[in-house]
This record gives sequence, C-alpha cells and structure tokens, in this order.
Amino acid sequence: MGSVIEAIEQTIHKYGFLFDEGEAGRIGECFTPDGKFGPDPTAIQGRDAINADMTKKRTAPHYADGSRPMHINTNVYVIEEDGHTARTHTYWQMFRVSPDGKVFFNLHGSYRDVFEKVDGQWLIKHRIVSSYSRP
Repeated sequence: MGSVIEAIEQTIHKYGFLFDEGEAGRIGECFTPDGKFGPDPTAIQGRDAINADMTKKRTAPHYADGSRPMHINTNVYVIEEDGHTARTHTYWQMFRVSPDGKVFFNLHGSYRDVFEKVDGQWLIKHRIVSSYSRP
C-alpha cells in the first residue's frame, strides 16, 4: 500500500464493501480490537459487538425483499496524522438497489473517524456517524 491516505481510504471503503456484500459480520475487521462505533457513552465497543450490530442492521426488514445496500464514500479528508493515529472526515451516501434493479436514495451523512495504526494496518479506533437525512 502506498500512502497513509490510501491505506485509510481502503479501510473506509472496506467497511462499506463488507456491508453491501452481505458480510456485515466481518466489519469488525475494520476496527481496532477495542474500537468503538457511535458517540460516547452509548458507543458499541469491540469487534464482536460491532459485528453483531452491523449484522442486525444488514438484516433489517427493508432488505427482506432481496434489496441490497450500496455505500458511496466521497471527500475523504485526513484532518491530522502523526504516523500512529489520524483523524478523518468522510461524506457518505447510501442507496438501496431493488431486485429489479431500481435504485433508491436512502441516507446521506458523514463519518468522523479516529484511526490507529495496529500491526501496520490503519484501523478505525472510533467512528461517529452523522446522518443528514430526514424522515
């Protein structure tokens, strides 16, 4: 892998890829072993808990008809990085693709991540998701 930015982007994209491809139970791979998802003090913590939460989200009723999600991440910005940790901001959009190929806009927002380099890999230490979508 080339630069720090490329490595961080790969982790961000892997998160969406695993969810979209029905492998939400592996999303914990994108996090440090003690990684957190969500704001403190209610954050989900640890890979197993994150995997369970993502699996639950991926099996939500709106996917029961065979629809699948599609994440699109843009404008990944590394705010600061010191060789061991980094803070990033990413805009995301999520679409739902129906079994007959129709595409529906679902949600959009941003990720604010803290990354940590663990055994040569840039992994998410803490992810806070903001959704700008309104019901």
